[in-house]
Amino acid sequence: HEPAWELLVRSLYHAGRPRDALGAIARARTAFVDELGLDPPASLRALEHQVLDRTVDPPPGRASAAATGGSHGPAGATDPSAVGADTSAPVRLPAAPAGMVGRGAEIERVIALLAGEAQLVTLVGLGGIGKTSAALAAGHRLAASGRTVAFADLAATTEVGTALERLCEAAGVHAGADPAVGLATADPDVVLIADNCEQIVGLGRVVARLLSSASRLRLLVTSRVPLRIRVEHLVPVLPLPTTATSGTSEAGRLFADCARRQRGDLDLTGDEAAVAEICELTGGIPLAIEVAASRIGHLTPQALAARLRRRSAALLDATGGVDLPDRQHNLRTVLDATTALLSAQASALAPRVAVVKGPISLGLLERTCADAPELTDHLDELVDASLVHGPDHAGRYRMPVPVADYVLAQGAGPGGSGTGPDDRTHLLRAVLGLAETLASTLDGRGRWAEGALLDDDAALTVACAAALDDGDPNTGARLAAALRRYWLLGGRPAEAQLFCRAVLARNPDLIERVTVALVLGQFAAMVNQPDAERLLTEGIHAAEAVAGVDLHLLVNSWCYLGSWWCDRGEPGRARAAADRVEALVGASDDAEVRELSRDFGVYVAARAGDFATAVRLGAVTIEDARRRGDRYVLVDLLYRQAENLVELGRLDEAAEHVHDALALARTTPIGPLAAKVIQVRAAIDIELGNLSSAIGGALEALRLTTTLYPDPVTQSTALRILGAAWGTSGDLDAAARCVGAAVGVLERAGAPTGGASLGPTDRRIDAFRAVWPHDVARLGALDPDAVVDGLLGRAGR
Repeated sequence: HEPAWELLVRSLYHAGRPRDALGAIARARTAFVDELGLDPPASLRALEHQVLDRTVDPPPGRASAAATGGSHGPAGATDPSAVGADTSAPVRLPAAPAGMVGRGAEIERVIALLAGEAQLVTLVGLGGIGKTSAALAAGHRLAASGRTVAFADLAATTEVGTALERLCEAAGVHAGADPAVGLATADPDVVLIADNCEQIVGLGRVVARLLSSASRLRLLVTSRVPLRIRVEHLVPVLPLPTTATSGTSEAGRLFADCARRQRGDLDLTGDEAAVAEICELTGGIPLAIEVAASRIGHLTPQALAARLRRRSAALLDATGGVDLPDRQHNLRTVLDATTALLSAQASALAPRVAVVKGPISLGLLERTCADAPELTDHLDELVDASLVHGPDHAGRYRMPVPVADYVLAQGAGPGGSGTGPDDRTHLLRAVLGLAETLASTLDGRGRWAEGALLDDDAALTVACAAALDDGDPNTGARLAAALRRYWLLGGRPAEAQLFCRAVLARNPDLIERVTVALVLGQFAAMVNQPDAERLLTEGIHAAEAVAGVDLHLLVNSWCYLGSWWCDRGEPGRARAAADRVEALVGASDDAEVRELSRDFGVYVAARAGDFATAVRLGAVTIEDARRRGDRYVLVDLLYRQAENLVELGRLDEAAEHVHDALALARTTPIGPLAAKVIQVRAAIDIELGNLSSAIGGALEALRLTTTLYPDPVTQSTALRILGAAWGTSGDLDAAARCVGAAVGVLERAGAPTGGASLGPTDRRIDAFRAVWPHDVARLGALDPDAVVDGLLGRAGR
């Protein structure tokens, strides 16, 4: 009965049922042992290996079901008729991968290249990233379209001659004395897939000669590094995206698929944030994602994310499936093999990139390597090895988190310097030098590049931490002074305050300490922190008592303090602050300092109700800002001029100023100013009768000031504008709820509740306050968060 058993196994396999084929072999083995006391014959044992390797020869005139791809059954095989197997070309391929996530773009790119003039296409990426799966998927697609496709796994091959012999065997030609000549005689339409080629020394040169003599031969190569020959078309296989514009990212989908194999009842609804963090910490590397997902059997997604946050390096040594090849036993094994291919210079560069654990711009990286500028010449080597990805749309490079953990833990291979405090020090010096250079260009001319440093936020976070660990406490103080503009443009007042407080705790020298105290006070006042007045008063008092404090910083601090008093109904103290500003400015020839003084005069006049004077002075400051080219300051001045024009009823002019501010904001980072500009636009829309537009704008301002740029005063203003809009539309319940919540927000923050958002807005509120449901307003004041959450939910729908 041996031939019948073999026929059954082959039939099951070619019917797309390889698991049942293996079951038949198991039953046959039991029958032979139990009934005859013998092992199965050698032919049946060999057939078992062929089923496991997906190399069972197809029946005459037909491609095997396993070779044609698809998703029938657990092995991913399908009925040949589903893909037109009768017309398919001969195929010698392992089964197509089942349940593959992503890689559609890479597969389409490979097929398009091989269908065109490309002779050599190389899928390049880290081990375990999915190169082989993408190559097999592309191979099955090509086979289904009529191409002859053959596959050779070269993972165990190191000699180029042996590699060519394996390729001859796959192509079905005799290697002979010269395998390259044999390959040249292969089917001219054949597509050869050469898998795992990075360790074969000299393969590139031989392939170049081969392709020049066999012009119709097509090679699809997978490798951790390119072959680096002229005819090569590279298709990088990068980590799966960890973010998505909508829905779940590809990394998140893979995590969910793997996690559900651990727990079939798993429901990840509500765990999206934790899954996104897990995927980010895995760097989007499929092997790392699968390892992380394997822990979901005994950890919640939140607990797993917290564990990885504390020890993301734990992913390096965790093992994947036992069916993985030895070269992909774990991520450390993969990275050991990859970094062994690097030059000493690339190995030395790797820690400079790894220390950021996030994106870093080429300019900052070059500054980081100022002590060894030749290192950056080897950045392309790290990119080619898929240890670093980039450049992205902002020109930045990034090392995935698990790779950075590996590099920081033990260096980057032969010749690589181990990492340590020096790596962060190099970055700190680079960030400090760049920030101070950029800050200095503001002197009187405003030529500072608006977006500089904003693309390097991850690097700046590391640099700030390194400054706090630096032996010289003045280093942190210098960095705080230099990063004022970065924090302002990036809308990072909370980050600024945390760093400044930490620097002051380290007790830098007097001038540096006073400087940091003033910076801290300004950012506290910007978001209406309760202790802002005290911080500004103490900082200004200390600055007035010593020489050497930056005049612009001191004048600006007085302006912040005077504005604080204006908003809290203390006009006398505000006027005294204005007088002190005028005295400090004196005959200064610093245009920026003079502009600050005039701008503060505008603010004081407006808060005193003299809007005509405010508009007249504001026009002068706006023109000065235009001449200086300082776009952030210009946006600030334009929106406040619009506020004053609204008070005078000059709505068309106000709308023009807001339009100019929004146009600048499209190309200028303005941080928290965004919410304020949008609010003024909404207030103008109410006066013009555009209520739908007003409500939409005010909701967007509320979202910004609730999530990105928390500030109780700005949030309260957005709520008041919403109340005015809904009251005007006749929805008094909604109006009362919003205005009540606006009061509750200010009361909770300890801010005065009597300040006006805009005169016309408040007059509208006063007009229907007497007839709205007062109990609804009181409820809004008691629980403003519930009102805000409800409004933002309405905006989301």
